[in-house]
Amino acid sequence: MTIEEEQNIYIQPRLKYYSTFEQLLKSKAEHGDYDFFYDDKFSFKDILAKQSLFILSEPGYGKTRLLKEIVLCSPEQNKQGIFIDLKKVDRDIEGFITQKSASFLKTDDFVLQNTDATVVCLDALDEIKHEDFSRFVDWIKEFSSKYKNIHLFVSCRIHHFKKDQESFVDTNFNFIEIMRFSSEQTHEYLESSGLSKNDIQKIMALFETAYRSPLIQVPRYLELMIEIIKNKGAEYAKKLTKTEIFEYFISKKLALEEKRTTTN
Repeated sequence: MTIEEEQNIYIQPRLKYYSTFEQLLKSKAEHGDYDFFYDDKFSFKDILAKQSLFILSEPGYGKTRLLKEIVLCSPEQNKQGIFIDLKKVDRDIEGFITQKSASFLKTDDFVLQNTDATVVCLDALDEIKHEDFSRFVDWIKEFSSKYKNIHLFVSCRIHHFKKDQESFVDTNFNFIEIMRFSSEQTHEYLESSGLSKNDIQKIMALFETAYRSPLIQVPRYLELMIEIIKNKGAEYAKKLTKTEIFEYFISKKLALEEKRTTTN
């Protein structure tokens, strides 16, 4: 897949950088997902200045999309990049990239080289089967050790990494947490979706309540609400409970997984 096939509207989420995973856990204990008092101007340029990063968040915050956008933006920093779905990997990382990565998103000039101009993004470590996890950890550590000069970024759910953090205690990874959208980002996202100003106002008003507002601050649920409103109208969405929204999301996810299974 080339860069031209992947480009569409994207709003960069709020990103928070940590030197250690312990710092991330401490911040979440103090602020949860609502730490709006830090400098959140961490950009793709800042990411590409780091050597090895874990991109962490809970489901729906946009880990996969962020890694893809890093690859898309890498030429702007005179770098070449590739995005790899770890669920598709069936051998060591180097062997997979050199032999079986033709169908993955990458820059047109990508060649795996041990230089600062190379960016490798590995997605969904948390979705690896339990019985295969230790082998994948070894593959990532071996790859990181051999290719010391590249930029290596790996995505994972926070709670999953917390459970297996000891596996990476002897590595030099730093960490980025993807935060919830701010209200301004949510509004910008809605405008980019093509909804009318009237529908946007209805959505923002609908989610002003405390138990609903976190839903549309998570990109995946925000996309879901946009789909519901486009298909069934804002008045229908207004009547949905949080449980009904989650149930709708689960049904859509299962349908997508079934489609992927039949396609593959």
